[in-house]
This record gives sequence, structure tokens and C-alpha cells, in this order.
Amino acid sequence: MDEEAKATLSKATCSLDQAAALLGLSRPSIVEAIGRGDIEARKFGRKWIIPTAPLRRMLRIEDAPKANAA
Repeated sequence: MDEEAKATLSKATCSLDQAAALLGLSRPSIVEAIGRGDIEARKFGRKWIIPTAPLRRMLRIEDAPKANAA
């Protein structure tokens, strides 16, 4: 995973374009996925806000490293 993707996923939300880049999809495909309910998003005016936690789950990326039990 490149540094830009890591930076995007480290934030609480991302833009439509950032989500498209992360998932390797086009912007219209992301909008369609949001419409189907495949991707969680909220619209504020004309801007989409996409929480990154569900994207991390979709990509099977851990939210935080697990501590080893002693």
C-alpha cells in the first residue's frame, strides 16, 4: 500500500475521489455503490463524505495493531 493510501485511511473520512483511488474504481462506480448501499457515505450539500472505517473493513485492513497478550 502506498503512502497516499495509508494517509487517507488514517483519517476518519475521505472524499469520493480518494475512495475511488483506494478501491481502484471510477468516481461514477463509487456513486453507484453508494446508491446501492455497498459503500457507506453521507452527503453534505454537494459533497460526499465517506467514513474510512468501513473502507478499511472492506480492504481487510486492521484499524489498529493488536497488542500481544503477555
